[in-house]
Amino acid sequence: MVLDVHWMPPNSGWVIINTDGAVKDGNVAGCGGLIRGEDGSWICGFTKGLGVCTPYVVELWGASEGLRLAWNRGYRRVELHIVKVWIGLC
Repeated sequence: MVLDVHWMPPNSGWVIINTDGAVKDGNVAGCGGLIRGEDGSWICGFTKGLGVCTPYVVELWGASEGLRLAWNRGYRRVELHIVKVWIGLC
């Protein structure tokens, strides 16, 4: 099976946050992400070292940090993409 995976822009006036996290050997974890505008332009990014975490918690940290960054920059219309999951927030 072949999947056609590509970036899709958000609706006009919205931004997209893409996040990801990683855990190495169960004891070193981190997350990161970026915010893109409606035209696909890079707005800003972030990384965060987390220490010891489960993969599930790492993904949640990435989402939390991305949403916090967007909020602090004044964005209120945000699509959050976590791996294969997206949530529209308004």
